[in-house]
Amino acid sequence: MRVVEHWREKQNARMYDGFARRFPMYRLTSADLVRCAGLQPDSEVLDLACGTGVTTEAILAELGPTGRVTAVDASAAMLQIAAERVQDPRVTWLEAPAEHVATAVNAGFSHVVCNSAIWQMQVPEVAAAISALLAPHGRFACSVGTNRQPDGSSAHPPRKPSLHDLMRAYAVIDHNFVFQPSSRARRLMNDDGIRDQLEAGGLNVVRTEYLEYAFDPDQTYAWSQIPIFTAHFTGLSYEQRMDALDKAWTRLDPHAQPPSRWAILVAEPRP
Repeated sequence: MRVVEHWREKQNARMYDGFARRFPMYRLTSADLVRCAGLQPDSEVLDLACGTGVTTEAILAELGPTGRVTAVDASAAMLQIAAERVQDPRVTWLEAPAEHVATAVNAGFSHVVCNSAIWQMQVPEVAAAISALLAPHGRFACSVGTNRQPDGSSAHPPRKPSLHDLMRAYAVIDHNFVFQPSSRARRLMNDDGIRDQLEAGGLNVVRTEYLEYAFDPDQTYAWSQIPIFTAHFTGLSYEQRMDALDKAWTRLDPHAQPPSRWAILVAEPRP
């Protein structure tokens, strides 16, 4: 099952929204993403993969009365929650896959933003669509996980196992899980891979900002309970995955939680 199909499930949408409202992770990354995008009060913004509206709210906070947001997501379940949560006349909600967004909206956006989702897409196709939709001198900003520290240097691998490491160990031991790493995931789940794919699609990355956030282990545990974020444990039921998660939680050293590291890439259409 493709990632987008999981996002169409109502349970994922409901649990994701509950997490996003309870914990600060997506609000913090949204605020920094919007800051790096450099919005103006009258900006026309495309919020790509808007989810349940957390980033849309951050965009609206920067816009004046004449600013506008078109918030797009491929999941009707996510959009339904977003429209209920964020009732603002400056927002238009639209269901469409990111790869086809250029045929769903009119060009002329001053900014396009995408928070914590770009690696789930066919990035060169999406980059080409963004290039076609941006106005002259328009700007695209996206956030992606990274192993780099705020100064740009590579972070040292953690000395103790993370919650995910322990969960995978229990999945193997107790549920005969066979780990099959994805070469595409390795390529796209970092800023270098995303930068290459954006440039292959016609965008020039003009700026990268590295950020890190210190999150409570409870947040990581709650995030891991959202079904889509453990869907890569192929062949295991949700109940089996949660059994492995709960056992991992009992063994986790609360001081072993590394900071959550992100890169914000800012790009412009190639002349």
